[in-house]
Amino acid sequence: MNEINKTGIVKQINGNELKINILSCSACSSCAVKGFCSGSESKEKEIIVKTYNAKDFKINDEVIVTITENQAFQAIVLAYVIPLILMISTIIGVLHYKQDEITGGICGIIILIPYYFGLFLAKDKVKSKFEFKVSKKDVR
Repeated sequence: MNEINKTGIVKQINGNELKINILSCSACSSCAVKGFCSGSESKEKEIIVKTYNAKDFKINDEVIVTITENQAFQAIVLAYVIPLILMISTIIGVLHYKQDEITGGICGIIILIPYYFGLFLAKDKVKSKFEFKVSKKDVR
């Protein structure tokens, strides 16, 4: 089973939960000439990881957050693939019955509102399907 590892920094500890900031970078963000290029981008993401050994971590510890490829794939399907399929099928359906592109586009966007709202309502159930593992980064 393959895993995806990301480096992060512990920003907050609440009981058995760690709030970790992960710096997500594009491939060229470490390039020496990135200041002169508009292609580089980096974004900080914040995740909350439940762990039984939260007492072993301190604020500003550098950690490695791990998730399985299967779980990452499931997250991509929930966040991007299903909404895309909903949107395209709605647009095609509206175009088939109404022959109006503007209405089809608007309906394609509107269909995402109940989907993401439903996902929001089911966030606790969805969160339970994803298990992040966190470990201290070896300092060498």
